[in-house]
Amino acid sequence: MNSLWTQLKEYRSKTIFEVINNFSWLSIDKIIRLAAGVIIFGWMARYLGPDNFGLYNYSIAFIALFSAFTTLGLSGIIVRDLVRNPNQKNEILGTVFGMKLIGAFLGFILVVMTALVVHQGDSETPRYVTIIAIGIFFQPFTTIDLWFQSQIKSKYVVIPSSISFIFTSLAYILSIITEQSLQMFLWITVGGSFLNAVGLLVAYVITHTKRSVWRFRISKAGELLGQSWLLILSGFGAMINLKIDQVMIGRMIDSNEVGVYSAAVRLSEVWYFVPTFIVISVFPILIKSREKNKIEYQNRVQRLYDLMVFLALLVAIIVTLFAKPVINLIYGQEYQEAAPILSIHIWAGIFIFMGEALSKWIINEDLLFISPIRHGIGGIVNIVLNIFLIPLMGGLGAAISTVVSYATSSYLICFIHPKTRNAGKMMTRSLFFPFRLILAGVRQIYLG
Repeated sequence: MNSLWTQLKEYRSKTIFEVINNFSWLSIDKIIRLAAGVIIFGWMARYLGPDNFGLYNYSIAFIALFSAFTTLGLSGIIVRDLVRNPNQKNEILGTVFGMKLIGAFLGFILVVMTALVVHQGDSETPRYVTIIAIGIFFQPFTTIDLWFQSQIKSKYVVIPSSISFIFTSLAYILSIITEQSLQMFLWITVGGSFLNAVGLLVAYVITHTKRSVWRFRISKAGELLGQSWLLILSGFGAMINLKIDQVMIGRMIDSNEVGVYSAAVRLSEVWYFVPTFIVISVFPILIKSREKNKIEYQNRVQRLYDLMVFLALLVAIIVTLFAKPVINLIYGQEYQEAAPILSIHIWAGIFIFMGEALSKWIINEDLLFISPIRHGIGGIVNIVLNIFLIPLMGGLGAAISTVVSYATSSYLICFIHPKTRNAGKMMTRSLFFPFRLILAGVRQIYLG
């Protein structure tokens, strides 16, 4: 069994240090966001109160359900294509930007119309949703992020993102001090998306001294849609799995319960950057590894799953032990009911961490048809369980539903199809990774 240090020695090369450097940039940015964000959102939650904080998070969750229109499920495919065909960069990026822009217009219209239908007789909630939905138009600029991912140069994404975060954080603080309304906080969130888009554009221009003109190709758009339509469906399923609980709580109970539940979920989901950034950093390496050495590729995927489970389990144990004091410290007594919700919801992280690695493995293996199936089934499981558990247990029931749905979509689903059973076996092996570590330690002590 290779320890993490053994793996680093084994892959000591320019490539592995690029990965470490890339992950370091991403981690530093997110750690700063984690520390500052928890404090600021805790302050926001206290200022707004569970009811308005619930409306704020409900609006964001409502928009997220339609985010597949702006992402189009293209991220992994585009990174893969840019790694394999860097000479087609301008055509790929130009086409993707155009597709995302069209998707943004369609998504915005659909969001506003749905909000008006769902909230008939309520003028306030559709207005809040519409404000947040404006941020959809800045999402096409995340196409630039995909280029930097393919080059393992995320520092050029981190810098503008950090600047945007600093300005929005200061704006949140100023709004709290000056006692602004909920609507102002929504506009600041949209402003953050705008600043991030501008920052990405500036970073791309600065790093391209030679003229680089993006080109939109209808034929390329058709080709990409042909590959990604399954991932678009998958994106809908993934967002349903991630955000439907807050929407259903808002519709079945009230915004106050959404506020309490959202307080717990924010602390639970704040760790999700870890698997995302690790996978982003190693994905280009896995693409090349699969083409060169299949056995080594499988070993690297296994070690990736091992690392995901180890980190997720570590986080879950720590958060569960300290959930109550952390909730009271950050949010106050008004949110104390969020502690047991957090203690349950955090365990979904084990399957979410593994799911991040699985999603890239599926792309690399050209098994895209699996994505909508797994996310669709996960979403259905979540909705069905929520229907029964939310009326009985409120946010606690939604947390249980989340854990079960992610266990289904990121792990159990792998055993349904022959081509993904190997992934399921690797995950099973990883779930026993802590015990394997203990066993290896015992062997080392007694056998030398």
